[in-house]
Amino acid sequence: MKPDHVKARLKHDDAPKKAGKIRAQRMARHAAKQSMNNIHNEKEPRMTFSVTMEVTPKRIADLLCTGFEGGVGYWCRIMDYTEPTTEPKGLVITGEVFPHCDYPVQGGAVICRLQEEETDEKWNPLVLDAAAIQRGLKIMSEKYPTQWGNFLAENEDADTGDTFIQCCLLGETVYG
Repeated sequence: MKPDHVKARLKHDDAPKKAGKIRAQRMARHAAKQSMNNIHNEKEPRMTFSVTMEVTPKRIADLLCTGFEGGVGYWCRIMDYTEPTTEPKGLVITGEVFPHCDYPVQGGAVICRLQEEETDEKWNPLVLDAAAIQRGLKIMSEKYPTQWGNFLAENEDADTGDTFIQCCLLGETVYG
């Protein structure tokens, strides 16, 4: 066992080390706080990261089904279909082929018009095909993060489907 005067000297000798540690911790906290302030300061450039992901045709078919069957009826009307060049498969739960859900993700298309257009004889066709789906996914992921998150979490509803179809056909949400 060490005598008390040696213990006191050891404690006294450790004081600069402790003070240095405390000072270093304070400096680290201050630097972290400054860093966070810089991140949230609108004048400073923000870091962004891009993510590329694949979405299966089945997930798109589910989203189209949700949108066409429950979301878009107040602004959109299906007028016709373009059949895929190969025999389409049923991708939604039942396995049955539903043109409004399955055709666009298998090389075909859904041809729509706006409800507000006066007659069925004269209307501007809105084509929902693979290119429109690609465009719609990009727009929804960038402009509508809540709906995009619902889709990724497999928690989409009629509103999510409606947003997606508007992104595909109109480039943004115009209705609703």
